[in-house]
Amino acid sequence: MMTESLECRVGLEDGRNQSRSLSLKNKTLSLKTAGDWLVRVTDALLAWQYRAHERSHLMTLDDRMLRDIGLARADVENEAGKPFWRP
Repeated sequence: MMTESLECRVGLEDGRNQSRSLSLKNKTLSLKTAGDWLVRVTDALLAWQYRAHERSHLMTLDDRMLRDIGLARADVENEAGKPFWRP
């Protein structure tokens, strides 16, 4: 309620300010939209962290372990050379 009365007072002083405050009202984000965005960003950050961890862990495996999982040293070096954001 306090913001409504403040906007009305500003609107009475200058018509231009009133239209600006109305346009800002139309562009507000809902909590659901902001929450969805935050979840997507958090998921992306966690995926990047997991990917970087897995790539660094692959580099610690010896050739025998790599053969057991069907990878060659060149495959691992190629994968470890990718940036964390690239799948």
